Amino acid sequence: MYLCFIVLWSLGNVFLVAKEFVNGQQFFFVKNGMIYISDFVLLYEAGQLATSANHLSVYDPQVQLDWLNRFTHPAVFSQVFYIFQVPFMFPLLSTIGMLPIKLSYLLFTGSGLVAGIGTLVCLLRKFRKCSWRYTTAFVLAALATLPSYETIQMGQLSWLLVALLSGFFSSPGSIPEVFGLGLCLLFSV
Repeated sequence: MYLCFIVLWSLGNVFLVAKEFVNGQQFFFVKNGMIYISDFVLLYEAGQLATSANHLSVYDPQVQLDWLNRFTHPAVFSQVFYIFQVPFMFPLLSTIGMLPIKLSYLLFTGSGLVAGIGTLVCLLRKFRKCSWRYTTAFVLAALATLPSYETIQMGQLSWLLVALLSGFFSSPGSIPEVFGLGLCLLFSV
């Protein structure tokens, strides 16, 4: 019964994200005169800035405002929504800035999900010797959480960080700590 519930809840999360994506509200929308923007737009903007003629001025507020307004047109920001990425992230994000934004979002979010879910499965199967049924239930439960939904909906790095940090720190003696760290990162949206 519980497994059925978390499967349906996870599918509901996928439906909500897909609905926003199809309706063109995945990256930004205007409601009551306020512009709401997803984190992915800022990551995409950072990638585009890294390969532009403005690549030496990525922290200039006017440059960031001009680039942000390119993505939210016809809605226009009058105040800067700052990109606070550290300097080395701009060139790393340039790969997602080379593709159209929708395709880039799908590849970025999809690869993060595959990496994060793959890491959870490997950790549960290798170090905890969990059955496939338990592993599947755990992964679906992780996907059904609000933080996971927000991570996918906003285009954040959390699932990718679960994979990177868990893989980096994993050793047989540190799995509970690493697993806890990964889940903390996932829920820190």
